[in-house]
Amino acid sequence: ILILAMSLVVVVAVAAFVLLAGRLIHVLRGLARECGVFTADDVVLLVTAHPDDECMFFSPSITAASQAAGAKNVHVLCLSTGNFYGQGAVRQKELVASCSRLGVAAERVFISNHEALQDGDSWAADVVADQITQQLGKFPYTKVITFDAHGVSSHP
Repeated sequence: ILILAMSLVVVVAVAAFVLLAGRLIHVLRGLARECGVFTADDVVLLVTAHPDDECMFFSPSITAASQAAGAKNVHVLCLSTGNFYGQGAVRQKELVASCSRLGVAAERVFISNHEALQDGDSWAADVVADQITQQLGKFPYTKVITFDAHGVSSHP
């Protein structure tokens, strides 16, 4: 009986978390839309270090951009496959699925697998800049979203 009760408590806690997280994301999406950060004329590029950064740190921004500019005008450049634990192929599929759920067309998700940008390694800023510059040359981007100068996980 104790195990059943504990299982029920866990299920209720998870359900409450999912409901609260969903409500928070809804509120943040609304705020981003109301602020008018993105327009229908924008072509937006989100640059992340790893698969899962898009949903952990940028989901309200991606959703607002895709709602304003459309799925064809929001692009994601992920600078690594996230292969630290040998799960790079799985994480790449998860990235595309996550972006699709957030309103980004699969053909607009780009993943760099540069040998100098492997997950778990220190990254040189010039290599990061080169990868971003190459992507910037492919489309007429009007806005770029990314982390601040300190990056995430010590990446520039």
